[in-house]
Amino acid sequence: MVYRSDHKSITGIKLEKILSNPESRFVPNQNLGVENRKAALKDADFVVNAVQIGGYKPATVIDFAIPSKYGLKQTIADTIGIGGIMRALRTIPVMQEFADDMQEVCPDTLFLNYSNPMAILTGYIQLQLAALNMTNINPQLMTIQAVVTRRKEDIYRAVMLDPHSGAELSLDDIIKMCDEMMAAHGSYMKMYI
Repeated sequence: MVYRSDHKSITGIKLEKILSNPESRFVPNQNLGVENRKAALKDADFVVNAVQIGGYKPATVIDFAIPSKYGLKQTIADTIGIGGIMRALRTIPVMQEFADDMQEVCPDTLFLNYSNPMAILTGYIQLQLAALNMTNINPQLMTIQAVVTRRKEDIYRAVMLDPHSGAELSLDDIIKMCDEMMAAHGSYMKMYI
């Protein structure tokens, strides 16, 4: 959603003052689609990113069903796990397009991410914001690398580094599961196949 106010710029201090003032209301301009994103972003004060690429059906259902077939009980932890990795692989390319459009039409606009998996998405935007828990960071970094390189091998490595998948599945099963999930996600994953 794109938000506009009567104010020309938003800084941390100004934003806090605006939000604490009941007379100063922000109203959503519109939900964005690719076809009208740049027009909607023009003159925005801040943007809230809240997307789920692929929706619950089929994407999230795939993220549950296929790993469960391989014996994984918890497939989505919103930040990590095979479901979180696959969700990041679907979401990061869209976030990059969003960032490119913002850079072009509203480079000073504040971008607030409210999409999962937040840690991986935030790590893609700025690595220094990642937490210090390397067992989560390493698969997140490898997921980001997979987005950048578009290499399936990096996706396999990200899932192998995931503590849950790596502890419960053989390497062969991880590769088969990843391949099956990427195929099931179809056009959302075409850049990795």
